Amino acid sequence: MTTSRFFSPDSFWNTPIRPDTPTDPGSDRMIGLPEDKVGKDRGFWINCEYWSVPVYEVDGNTPRRTVHQRVLAPGETYKGGPFRQGPGFGRDVPVPPGARPSPESDQHLAVIDRERQLAWDMWGARWRADGELESFTGMCSRLDGPGVFDPTQFAIRDGESLHRYGPSRHAGFPAYAGLIMRDEILNRFLPGGADEPRARTRPTSPRSRRPGYRTTPRPRRSDTRRRRPCSRACSR
Repeated sequence: MTTSRFFSPDSFWNTPIRPDTPTDPGSDRMIGLPEDKVGKDRGFWINCEYWSVPVYEVDGNTPRRTVHQRVLAPGETYKGGPFRQGPGFGRDVPVPPGARPSPESDQHLAVIDRERQLAWDMWGARWRADGELESFTGMCSRLDGPGVFDPTQFAIRDGESLHRYGPSRHAGFPAYAGLIMRDEILNRFLPGGADEPRARTRPTSPRSRRPGYRTTPRPRRSDTRRRRPCSRACSR
């Protein structure tokens, strides 16, 4: 996968914090939020092994398909549902053969087209028995855009889940925003770049935990590592 930063140079994702930047008035409260979680539920952490987002790089040769709207089946419940894909999402989405959503219950999936500077991201994505792909949510966004959706495009009300309107993240970011990509680690953080060992260099999503959709109890895992489709997986 080509290494380059997502979003425009002036996006907040790519803008260094200046030394003279004033502190947000709510800084102390926000910093205290992780402390409040210590000892409650499973606490606060950065995802390094699980709950990441598979990202596939696609191009003009990648097959297009329809991503159908997934609906909650009878007996399935999730706080904030029902959910829906964003306006215009679902038709002619480039999905490489063999693309797999995240194995965790979030079932995220993202594809990026650097030639067209477009990206598609989904939550609750899965392959159906008939070979068709479906997802609870879905959005198409610009890779050279701001990296956050305009809240005015959603008629959201206080207390509603943003999943009702298409985005895959409650915060209103694309699912692939904030990922630390494999090549980024190799080229920027490891001496020697790509010649260094490649263990444990998968996309990692730095975010706090939020409830995940499940229809079955969480299995106990004996393994500590899982292979993840995280580099080039496009049809040529």
